Amino acid sequence: MTRREILDRIRETAAMLGGDAMEKLEPSSDLRDLGLDSMDLVEVVSVFEDTFSIRLEDEALRDVKTADDLVSVIEEALPSATA
Repeated sequence: MTRREILDRIRETAAMLGGDAMEKLEPSSDLRDLGLDSMDLVEVVSVFEDTFSIRLEDEALRDVKTADDLVSVIEEALPSATA
């Protein structure tokens, strides 16, 4: 899965939860500016885990500030294509 495909999947998934702002998500978008509170973020992370069939560790998510950061964390959590 490419970084673009991951970002598109994030947009689609998050738009269902967070409305129009998430559909306009760009790699440089600051996630704090999307108007999600901490409970929203917990739900979003849970949905991403289900969507991508991965487990996102709290420690890895701690430094996520932009959509591109989130793509990197998800990309690292995805099983390797060669595995």
